[in-house]
Amino acid sequence: MSCNKKDGMVDRRKFLALTGGSLILAFGGGRIVTASSKGQAGHEVIWGGLGFNRPAMDVKQDFPLLHRAIDELGGFPAVRKGFIEQLKENYHGEGVNDDSRKMSLADVEGALIFQVAFDDEYLNRIPSGFSDSNQEHLTIYLYAQAQILYLKGPDSSGEGGEIRVLYSFPFRVSRAGASVVDDVKYRTRLTADALMRDQASLINIFGEKVVRKEFSENSIKEVKAIQVSSVEISTHAKEKLKELSLTRNLDNMFWGQTFSSSLAMSANISMVPYRSNDTLGIDVLAKRFDESSKLLAMAAGLEKNRENQDYLVELTIHKILRKPNGSSTTNVLYSRGMSIYVKVIDNNFGEIVFNKKIYLIESHELPKHNFSLIQQYDEKYLTQIVIKLFDLFGEGVMSEDRSILKKIGIKEEDMVQVSALRKLLLQCKYK
Repeated sequence: MSCNKKDGMVDRRKFLALTGGSLILAFGGGRIVTASSKGQAGHEVIWGGLGFNRPAMDVKQDFPLLHRAIDELGGFPAVRKGFIEQLKENYHGEGVNDDSRKMSLADVEGALIFQVAFDDEYLNRIPSGFSDSNQEHLTIYLYAQAQILYLKGPDSSGEGGEIRVLYSFPFRVSRAGASVVDDVKYRTRLTADALMRDQASLINIFGEKVVRKEFSENSIKEVKAIQVSSVEISTHAKEKLKELSLTRNLDNMFWGQTFSSSLAMSANISMVPYRSNDTLGIDVLAKRFDESSKLLAMAAGLEKNRENQDYLVELTIHKILRKPNGSSTTNVLYSRGMSIYVKVIDNNFGEIVFNKKIYLIESHELPKHNFSLIQQYDEKYLTQIVIKLFDLFGEGVMSEDRSILKKIGIKEEDMVQVSALRKLLLQCKYK
């Protein structure tokens, strides 16, 4: 993949990790309002912002596809407006406020802040391989994260107040198509479709999977926090990735982000995104308030980082497979796949809840005239297999469907651990 690479307050690192950590978090408004009728429809909502999980100076280089697609869609304000409209149309609360005036922290009796950050984009391209053809096949992946924060201002004496992370949702979309080689306009159109033009776009997933959650006064709580805490690539897997020239493409960030988005989407749970970085997201958010220093103080305090989430996921990429498995006069059949150890730890008790190896192998034909493009084929199919493996894992665990789990190597004797894991994941879920 070609990479354009329990209660209480939260500390600076944690807050940044969960708010997108973007240097260019574009708010488009956010006058705070408090709920006038509590306990039924839910809190009123502030649009917190849309941004990139990168320093501003790196955005154009790291997100060339999104950068051009946003321009085609009418610019950043138009895309931001689209997300705000999703919020207004789908949130089951008492209304959404996106006023551009500065907020007063002292007026906040309890409100929700919704915000979204783009994490990464990836492009895989495979030319046709025929000397007389200028066609290529494309696959585009867009990764993002959404967060919902609960904010309550200090009392009349300036004491108290809190900011909590209620919900985190890493998610992704992909699109595939064919065009002439290096057709920038087609890539831009395909990316724009994936971002907000079609039914299964990134913006619609935000509306359906995140915004439609009900955060009523009586249900405001922190769901348990789960995060991929580590990704280890074994020596064997590293050697194979190096042999396939995919070390940079299928790196730790790819594995961690893909597992997180797969589990969050297939299990419909809140999951702390794998990507986190110490940028100025908290400072940008604080500037939306008259009492910015007070908000900064509220957001500093607890050391709650990757090591002390409620639940930790440790991934070990065990083996990577790619080998020929037969041929014909025109094609070579290649088998590709991987095995991965998934360990889930209840960090509150130091208990290993789940520790099993999952795997998936699939076979695809490579036209012999395209043999020089085998790296692009490896990248395409290994990426697809990783996503499918992680999607099946989340779907199979939450449904406890033995037929699904059997496809990825989970045996009948493993079902006790599967049930325990499902019970744990339900603690990370809003209805």
